Amino acid sequence: MNKPAHFIVSPNWVDFLTLLGLFFSCLGILLTFDKILSLAIVCMLLGMFIDMMDGMLARRLRLETEFGLYLDSFCDLFTYLILPSFILYQFGMQDVFSILALFIFLACGILRLARFNILSTVEEAGIKYHLGLQVFWSNLLVVVAFPAWKWLGANARYPLWVILLAMSYFMIRNLRFRKPTRYKTLSALIFSVVVIYLYLYLTGVYLP
Repeated sequence: MNKPAHFIVSPNWVDFLTLLGLFFSCLGILLTFDKILSLAIVCMLLGMFIDMMDGMLARRLRLETEFGLYLDSFCDLFTYLILPSFILYQFGMQDVFSILALFIFLACGILRLARFNILSTVEEAGIKYHLGLQVFWSNLLVVVAFPAWKWLGANARYPLWVILLAMSYFMIRNLRFRKPTRYKTLSALIFSVVVIYLYLYLTGVYLP
């Protein structure tokens, strides 16, 4: 008789890497409570980088599992939906219309991730596509929103409403978006922005 497993899950080391991304995302959320938003953005981008790397490593090392797919999707909820929403809220998106836009964005993002768990990608002519706009674009929005809010002040919320609603629409729209594959270029871009926002934090710039 086989001895029952001690735990209900048996994560591999790539799954623990995914959880490291979750750690940075949760740390970023905590930083938003103290309005240390420049460092929260750094944590957000580090979570994004880890999310990109864990999937790539799982495929190359043949460590892909159904459990890992679900775990990654749950962690994406924090990295690409909850943390960006908290940061945008602390930027000043606190009026009724802003909160409504953030809720629609959050709801559509969750629907997008739930659909991803059923069908992660489709392939055509050897090229993989996602159905619906990928949620990681929220990180780019936050990165751009920081200087926009600094220059425009509260008026920045108007274009942000439009962008959030447009992203929400395309996240649940039945359209194909090509899956990113240029990991070296993306990594260099992510860390370049990390350096910028880390510099802002170290020089005492926490808010837009």
